[in-house]
Amino acid sequence: MAKTTLKMGTKKFTIIWSSVLAVLLVLIIGATWAMNFFALSMDIFLGRGKQVVTVPENVSAWDTDYYTELYADGDELMALSQEAALTLAEEGEVLFKNNGVLPLAQGAEVTPFGYRYVVPVYGGSGSGNVNTESSRIVSAQSALNRYFTVNSTMENTLTHAHARGMGLDGYENPDEKGGFTGSTHKIIEYSPEVYTGTEASCAGTTGIVFIGRAGGEGRDLLANVEGSPLHGGAYFDGTPHQLALSEDEKDMIRFAKANCDKIVVILNTSNVMEISELMADGGDLAADAVLWIGSPGGMGLEAMAKILCGEVNPSGKSVDLWMTDIMSDPVMSNFGNVEYDNLMMLPGGFPETVGEPTEMNFIEYEENVYLGYRYYETVSATGGSFSVFGQDGKTYDDAVQVPFGFGLSYGTDFSQTITSFDDSGDEIVMTVRVANNGSVAGKDVVQVYHNPPYTDFDIQNRIEKPTANLVEFSKTGEIAPGAYEDVTLTFAKEDMASYCYTRQNPDGTTGAYVLESGDYEISVNKNSHERYDVRTTTVSSTIWYDGTNPRQSEIDAQAILDEDGLPSGVPMAAESDPDATFLAAHNLFQDLTDHMVSTSQLTRANGSLTNSATAPRADERMAPAGIGTDDGTGMMTLQQMDLSTDPVLGNMEGSKVYTADMPTTGAENGLSLASLRGLSYYDPLWDALLDQLDLTDPNLYVALAASYDQTAAVVSVGKPATVDYDGPQGIVGSITDSFEYTAYPCEPIIAATFNRDLAYKMGEAVGQEAIAAGVNSWYAPAMNLHRSPFSGRNFEYYSEDPVLSGQMAASEVSGCSDQGLITTIKHFALNDQEMYDNDRSRVATWANEQAIRELYLKPFETAIKEARMTVNYISDSEGSRSAKIMRGATAVMGCMNYWGFTWGGSSYALNTELLRDEWGFQGFVITDMMMNAGSNSVDQALRAGNDTWMAWGDAFTTMIQDTSSPTGVSVIRRCVKNMSYAIANSRAMDGLAPGTVITYKTAPWVIGLTIANVVVYAFIIVMAAYMVLRARDAKRYPEKYAQPKPRKAHTEIPR
Repeated sequence: MAKTTLKMGTKKFTIIWSSVLAVLLVLIIGATWAMNFFALSMDIFLGRGKQVVTVPENVSAWDTDYYTELYADGDELMALSQEAALTLAEEGEVLFKNNGVLPLAQGAEVTPFGYRYVVPVYGGSGSGNVNTESSRIVSAQSALNRYFTVNSTMENTLTHAHARGMGLDGYENPDEKGGFTGSTHKIIEYSPEVYTGTEASCAGTTGIVFIGRAGGEGRDLLANVEGSPLHGGAYFDGTPHQLALSEDEKDMIRFAKANCDKIVVILNTSNVMEISELMADGGDLAADAVLWIGSPGGMGLEAMAKILCGEVNPSGKSVDLWMTDIMSDPVMSNFGNVEYDNLMMLPGGFPETVGEPTEMNFIEYEENVYLGYRYYETVSATGGSFSVFGQDGKTYDDAVQVPFGFGLSYGTDFSQTITSFDDSGDEIVMTVRVANNGSVAGKDVVQVYHNPPYTDFDIQNRIEKPTANLVEFSKTGEIAPGAYEDVTLTFAKEDMASYCYTRQNPDGTTGAYVLESGDYEISVNKNSHERYDVRTTTVSSTIWYDGTNPRQSEIDAQAILDEDGLPSGVPMAAESDPDATFLAAHNLFQDLTDHMVSTSQLTRANGSLTNSATAPRADERMAPAGIGTDDGTGMMTLQQMDLSTDPVLGNMEGSKVYTADMPTTGAENGLSLASLRGLSYYDPLWDALLDQLDLTDPNLYVALAASYDQTAAVVSVGKPATVDYDGPQGIVGSITDSFEYTAYPCEPIIAATFNRDLAYKMGEAVGQEAIAAGVNSWYAPAMNLHRSPFSGRNFEYYSEDPVLSGQMAASEVSGCSDQGLITTIKHFALNDQEMYDNDRSRVATWANEQAIRELYLKPFETAIKEARMTVNYISDSEGSRSAKIMRGATAVMGCMNYWGFTWGGSSYALNTELLRDEWGFQGFVITDMMMNAGSNSVDQALRAGNDTWMAWGDAFTTMIQDTSSPTGVSVIRRCVKNMSYAIANSRAMDGLAPGTVITYKTAPWVIGLTIANVVVYAFIIVMAAYMVLRARDAKRYPEKYAQPKPRKAHTEIPR
């Protein structure tokens, strides 16, 4: 039989299959590397290995259901969370103006106007975005149609019209979202021509005009400031900045006024806007009513409709002062991207590859303590005047449209009278009678302010004092017409103390709080500007709260709590150090204060307060010599820490973290984290547990340096993996998370309720959602201040006021933690600006320590000191169940910005000396998302007081440089302890008895990837072998592989 000739030659066969095998090899190597590099994300998206719980003998009867899932039925849980969201909006939306047009009758004919009627701003963009596609979202259209008769002609017109986005050079597509990192800089609205032809349909109706602005992470709204695309110019139509009304919006309002009987303007924005023309008594833009609804989340537009028709009587109060001319505010002199002329920063790479140096920006808080209403009230009270749109000599009424704490109701006419006032002790206890003298039932807010003495003592000691300072508040219940409610309010006299950064203390430190002798006015106010009633308390002699006399709040924060959560008067640190004493606040940021002394800070020292803030001078744009390494041209570059020589955080004797003795590791003590639930942070069992740490476990370093949306398991100590999601307008799940979370109102609305109980109930509802969805930690609430109306993330932050922010945060944290949900409060701190190029990590923030402590740290301090949670735990070997009240704030997220020339995440003063030593914080600190770092950045952050680095993938797990020295191992040990302490007292321990051991099976995707590797490599090997054998065979039997010669074409010869 003749041999069969193969059709493919050896050369062609080899080329084709070599290419195929090479591609397969590259694909399997790339897929394996990528999936392992992003193993944490794979676990989240594709599922981690199944948790295996090994329970000790004889504990099956123990009650380890520490938390109760109140609503196992999904519909019931949805009803709970939606009710919480709706109530917040009902009490938080604020009526700014009403000339009698509101409330409308149910069923009344209304005509909607504006792009934000069709596409409302439910929340901001970025990590805190809300799911606008959720079935839990109530739109403006559905809300108005439920309570009113909506002009169908106009509704049809708007829903089919195309909006336009006004930019700097013309009109473009709206481009609503600029991606994760921020909202668009365009002002989006319909062209005025859209309304042509609808005039007749508007007759006899009330116009509801929607005006909206959206903020977002990574991008501030456009202001005419340095570094902004708008600097030195304006929008295409002449609009001066993004928070002013555009010409399209003005034309829309004019059309509504011309064709409707009355108009109501809805302000759908979390950012203060310029609204003087809307608030005016007359003019072509004057509204009949103005209702602020913030970023309302899923139920806020329902609340809006209920307020418009009077089913709900509004009771919210403004959380920011709304100024007439935003650009004249002192803050705006120091806002934007201002670069150093001689300083760069080296961002590092991903991972460890050095990037190109980039410009270093800086911001100076020259407004001092006079932020927001504190500035306007103090200027007014001290006889000063304002500049408004370039005109000097203007009054408070010219400069302010809406005071802080302002809000109208329907037909209530409240009065407030101080009926008792006791200042005999360390606290002031007062009773305020709130009477409803009107004709409609409603709720009111009691606002208590203090006005401290300002004397030569303050001038000499460089202390600044606003004349109006919110010190306490309370929300009433519903008060019927002709009835009243007596409200008792209590606050400590030390709450009126000012921070003095010049004081030389007896113990050699500098700086202390001081309660100056003199008369303090205590007023009950209608808002920050108008008083109801006032009393005076006299401090007979000046009190310094230094190391010999700490404030009571410091003593309480640092004290052991009893089972009822009450401070014992014994320092927590005394459990491990019998010589421990209570610490008083003192200067920790001297470099920032020293820098600010030479700037144009606002001061009352010259009489009336005036706006002396200026843009940074030429000399301020030059960083001092020695800050960085000079490249020979006069340009310096900030450098990374040297582990061996750094005097603060290095491996050298005398550094703040240096340890000479190597800790024990790898011990077999038979303990698990479940055994430590409910125990003191200083209990000796913690050391025994940490002695079990296995430094060879790669997951340990994942837990330390790759914590985004989760923390990894550390099996050697029994720490389970956790699921951690973002916020703060409700839980933001991962892409593959099928749970439908509720979109709550923005934090400004939460704060505008002035109702601590509602904030707690929101936390409780979020906590119940977390139980149902299997979430352990929530990156919320956020509590930076509204330093500028242009700040992109104002929707995530409560207010310009630190007391209101801190109290609402403490209540929200308490509600969450009582359900076992860890709240990661953020962004700690001075992280009040997003910048215009999404590089928040390269701005140096400067402020003096009085402003830092009294304003920007205050919300965090309050939440950490005052939040409480009830922890159920097994208290003995017999399985007895006990309960105790513990501190509720157990996690903090750091900031991206620098504090002066020190990155906030690497500041030992901030993350350890202040947070833990002074405030008594116990728990873990996580960085904000940092996907670039220098060679020692992770070590520096962990040594400074961070416990884990937030990043995608495993890149940074290899960037921990020191895992073997006594100091390095001690730092790792502390990090694991802090994470484990928070997790032990959370719902991650639900159902786990003491002694329970947790392990994990291999993740399904790892098994699949392994199988794929085996199959692909086996195929490659088989095919490679076959190719070799085939080649040999071709040499031996060439005729088998010889290709037939092409046959010549047959050509007929014509005959």
